[in-house]
Amino acid sequence: MSVWWRDHADHHMGVLMSPAGPFGKSSGTTDPGEPLPYMAPPPGLFVDVRTIAN
Repeated sequence: MSVWWRDHADHHMGVLMSPAGPFGKSSGTTDPGEPLPYMAPPPGLFVDVRTIAN
């Protein structure tokens, strides 16, 4: 996993999120270094697998 983060994710996220990249002007609501916007899913959309008995 660490190799993937180092060799792939780090490089690609910089390209994707740069001002000239494909997501650079998608929202206009965040500045570089800020977390991406997040909206919680509606209740009940995902099953909480921690509560399923084996």
